[in-house]
Amino acid sequence: MQLPRDITDTRSLRIALEQIAKQFDNYGVVTLTPSATSTVVVNAKINSGSAIFLQPITANAGAAYATTIPTAGSGTLTLTHTSTSTTDRTFRYLIMGV
Repeated sequence: MQLPRDITDTRSLRIALEQIAKQFDNYGVVTLTPSATSTVVVNAKINSGSAIFLQPITANAGAAYATTIPTAGSGTLTLTHTSTSTTDRTFRYLIMGV
């Protein structure tokens, strides 16, 4: 992020504020793919250095939480999980280090 050198330069301030605001748009919702052992999320804010935090938002996601492993890549998040036909294992995810 580029910080403005002159606080009276409104253009530089606007750019800095937009960059700060983008840091708070770093979340999403994902439902694990039924009958599969991985689910891929595409999100341009994710990079290999990102830390991913999961929050189960359904009871079945809560049951799957301990066996769901997030791996961040370049623009993708791969969730490795157990295979089941359950269709409502839904999580919120938060990306840190965008």
